Amino acid sequence: MIKNKNLKPIDTDIHFKYLCNECGSQHWLSLKEASTPKYRIVCECNNVFQVKTISGYDIKYKKKKVKAKKHTEEIDIDLLDRSVKILVSYGFTKNESINLIKLSYKDSATTDCASLVKQTLEFYNKNYGNKCNPTN
Repeated sequence: MIKNKNLKPIDTDIHFKYLCNECGSQHWLSLKEASTPKYRIVCECNNVFQVKTISGYDIKYKKKKVKAKKHTEEIDIDLLDRSVKILVSYGFTKNESINLIKLSYKDSATTDCASLVKQTLEFYNKNYGNKCNPTN
């Protein structure tokens, strides 16, 4: 029987990785080192660099997922037209573009053309890839 199944950590061990821009060597700093003002790293290649001071960090616990309601509003015609033109320039047909954009918009409505095209391409890749024609 599990009594305390949602324990929180009692301590942390946080380290930050820095990359030398001269030779590409990796340097790990503890939180204490990274939070020291004007802390400098001397690399093996003799490059000396100062790191940006870290003031702290936050631990965020995972929250329960709440199902979002599907968006039911129609897409703005101007937004649809601009997005269709972009997808057609990527090689989709006009009908494919319209259908994909509308399906993607139902999942997550946006008023930004670039965001809509990006989410539509992600929607296409996730749901169709090279498997089938989305107009069917």
